Amino acid sequence: MSTGQLMDVEKTLLGLGGDETLLGKVAQIFVRTAPDLLDLIASALTAEDLKRAYAEAHSLKGAVGVFDAPQVLQCVTDLARHAKERDLAATRDAFAAARPLVERLLVEITPVLPGNRAAAASGRR
Repeated sequence: MSTGQLMDVEKTLLGLGGDETLLGKVAQIFVRTAPDLLDLIASALTAEDLKRAYAEAHSLKGAVGVFDAPQVLQCVTDLARHAKERDLAATRDAFAAARPLVERLLVEITPVLPGNRAAAASGRR
């Protein structure tokens, strides 16, 4: 993993049994669903609906957890925890920290998407 990267592709791949096809599929699902989850969490926080914010943050935590991206996972875990504890201010702060990390992770995942795997493989050498 190079400096500044949130995700370790090699560790993620190892966690998926070395299956690059599976990594591509999981990445594709994440890229398709994570932006919607972020929007749903933002909407829930605007409505001060911490129950809904928790449900969406919990889903996002599961999605992020597939990837070896500990900083992102920790921020999303904090977000879910604060929402579960019904602490609106802390949940908003946690979301402000988590959202840009999830958005960076979305960019980092791009090379492992189906059709981009050759570029990802050359980057791991």
